[in-house]
Amino acid sequence: MAWVDCGTASLAAFGTLAALMSRQQTGRGQKVEGALLRTAVAFNNPALVEQQAVKVDRVATVNRGQTSAPNDIFRARDGWIVTMAIGEPMFRRWAS
Repeated sequence: MAWVDCGTASLAAFGTLAALMSRQQTGRGQKVEGALLRTAVAFNNPALVEQQAVKVDRVATVNRGQTSAPNDIFRARDGWIVTMAIGEPMFRRWAS
């Protein structure tokens, strides 16, 4: 799950920057940690809460989004493109 690795790295970088800013103000250092499981749970929290609250029992859709469309990864002549349009106004801008 590369998204967990990337998400954890991004959060660790964010935490490191926050710690450096705090050190600049206070002169005290901080410990910064990253945890793959915590990232996975945090990033999936909306889906976990939705399942617990309304029992939607969603089926995996691979790259396609379940709450927005179009939302997928497509191969183009020169590489890959990620699309995501959430709501009609965004879709109109994306499609024009």
